[in-house]
Parts: sequence; structure tokens; C-alpha cells
Amino acid sequence: MRVAVIGSRGIPASYGGFETLAEQLAYFLPAADLHLTVIGEHQTLPGNYSKVRVITTFFSKRKFPVLFYLESLLRSIINNDVIILLGVGAGPFLWMARIFHRKTITNVDGLEHLRGKYSVLQKWYVLLAQRITAWFSNWLVADSCIVADYWKQKYSGVDNKISVIGYGARTGNSTSNTVELLREFGVTDNTYYLVIARIVPENNIQMIIDGFLQSKSAFTLLIVGNWNDSEYGKLIRERTATNLRFLDPVYDNEKTSALRLHCLAYLHGHSVGGTNPTLVESLAAAAVTVCHDNPFNRETTGNIGYFFHDATSLAEAIHQLEQSDKELLLSNKKNAVRLAQEKYDWSSIVNAYEKLIQMR
Repeated sequence: MRVAVIGSRGIPASYGGFETLAEQLAYFLPAADLHLTVIGEHQTLPGNYSKVRVITTFFSKRKFPVLFYLESLLRSIINNDVIILLGVGAGPFLWMARIFHRKTITNVDGLEHLRGKYSVLQKWYVLLAQRITAWFSNWLVADSCIVADYWKQKYSGVDNKISVIGYGARTGNSTSNTVELLREFGVTDNTYYLVIARIVPENNIQMIIDGFLQSKSAFTLLIVGNWNDSEYGKLIRERTATNLRFLDPVYDNEKTSALRLHCLAYLHGHSVGGTNPTLVESLAAAAVTVCHDNPFNRETTGNIGYFFHDATSLAEAIHQLEQSDKELLLSNKKNAVRLAQEKYDWSSIVNAYEKLIQMR
């Protein structure tokens, strides 16, 4: 059976959750005797990857998202039996897959229409794409129960075709000599708080900085993100304090794993979406998590760790964490790893996708 994966920027993964999912599908699915093609944007290196065919698109997902999805769908329809769509961007064009009798499996992502970075027109398109995806996609995948419930309540007829399949955690979080990797970033073991995020309003980076400074912590706040992609990011980066550090994106998995493994705690401000990949990877790295208090993060962490809803409550959470007994923090770390192993194992997640691929 021939399967195409579209909607990610491509593999090897060097951006976000969809890219990591595409990479893991490419790693596991060929073993199931499936012929896999991953279609990604033009920055992705062409050629074979882990016995998987990689096709590059002409259009960039960031600059021309609608054309990117349309081109990817057209390229996948011709020679594939099943199309896995990451995101609803191709929703308005799914009728074409029906005409060619291609089975479609759509990962619906989070509640994209609530994202602050989108214009009114973009939010309208997302809502339209969601509705058409609900009609035409054979199977739907939500990465959290809350997202699945939204789709069931919003769109009729999806109850029997939506599954909850989360994201997994990257492997290699406990590699040897990881402390040595911290030298590049000017930090040492357990001397910093960590944030790894896209610098967009709904990820509450400003709130995290305000809460951290309000806490008067003696440790460092290290924020890794795409600062130069927006005026919003550039303005935040102008903030100055002796214990604030702003880093550009780090795409080396071993280095990001080391940063998570050795941080005092991982601060997570994401407020829109389902199971966030960077939060899952932090749990797998045995990081203490301090999360924005919303149903998505509560579900992902199983209520492990600390939570905040504004700068003041974050300052209080940081103070509480720094006063906590070491045994309590160690227990928190063990529970995080156990949760990641039980709920966010990549082989189990890909197996769930394989079952959908095989279903009639």
C-alpha cells in the first residue's frame, strides 16, 4: 500500500511537531510493508530518507500555506492509496481526493482559529477548512481528548471517525555527557529555567518573562525561539535583565534534549492547542514542568507539576518550586518520565496511525 504524508515542512525534522511526527512515521511505517512518501517544502533536502521517498514542493508553507497544501495534495493524489494530512490547510480541496478514491486521514491539530497570530481572514479560512475536512476526510485524528470533543460538538457526523492519538517524545533524552553540551549555551546543570517555543502571543512569552522577573529568582531564564520572524518577537527580545537569555532556534535534537534534561524547570506558556510536542518532550526528559493553567496542558501532563494563569501566579509557582524539598522534585521527575513512557511512546503512536491506514 502506498501512503503519502503531507502538511509538514519535511524531514529530517527541523521545526516543530508535524515535522517530528512525519519523521517518526518515516522511521516506523516502512517496517509495516508500506511504501511511504513525505512531501515537504522546498527547504527540505530531496532524496531518500530512511527508505522513504521525499518530494519537495515549490511553495513554502510559511509564505504560501494554501498553495503549499494544494500543491502537496495534488502531488500525493496521483500515486498513493492513502494520504495522511497534517493540519486542515488542504480541507477545501479534499473533494479531489474523493474523486480519485483516495483514503484521507487528517490530523486536525489544535484549535487553530483561536491563535492570536492569525488575521481575521486567516481565522475564517481555518474555520472553513475545518468544516470541509469534517465532511470529506475519511478519518480524523485529534491529539487530545479536548480537541476531539470540540470537533464532536462543532461538526455532526464525526463521532465515529475521530480518534485521539497524541504526539510522542523524542528518543535520546538521556544520552551520555549531556552536561558538556550546555557549555555552548553558557549554563550549567540545574541553574536555569527553560522555554522552547514559537514566539507568538498565545504562547505567553511576555507573561513568562514578567512572572520570572517578579519572582526575583537568582537563576537564569533561557528562552529558545524564532525571535526574528515577527515584530512581536523582536520587541520582546529587547527586554534586558542580567538573568534573561534569548537564543535563536536550536534544531539539534541532542542539544535540545540536554537543555531539557538539565534545566531546573521547563516553563510552558502555550494556551491554545492540544498535546504540545515540546511539553511532551520535556516530560520525557524528566523536567519539572510549570505550565499555563488550561485544560490542554492539564490533560497533557496529567496534572503533574506546577501551573500559573498570570505573571503573579507564575512568580508564586517559581518561589514554591525553589522552596520545595528535593525528594518532592525527584518524585515529580519520575512521574513525568513514567507518564511519557506510558502515554507518549512513538512506536505506539505510529501503530495507531497504521491501524487507521489499514482500516476500510
